[in-house]
Amino acid sequence: MTWSYTPKPFPTRFLSFLLLILLEELVARRMGKQVNRGMDVISSLSSGMTNTLKNLMGYPIVWSLWLMVDR
Repeated sequence: MTWSYTPKPFPTRFLSFLLLILLEELVARRMGKQVNRGMDVISSLSSGMTNTLKNLMGYPIVWSLWLMVDR
């Protein structure tokens, strides 16, 4: 048995991800709990994007991008 995966287009994946975050927020509010804090979510997402860029392009590109943004 072979298994193949065809990735979905970017907008579909992004909207699905955003929908899951919003669903989690709604359920947490209904239960009276705070699951995600704004700054933690931003930090985690930027860390994930950096890790993805590193995997796709390698360390030299990510390092040079970080240097350009840091200035």
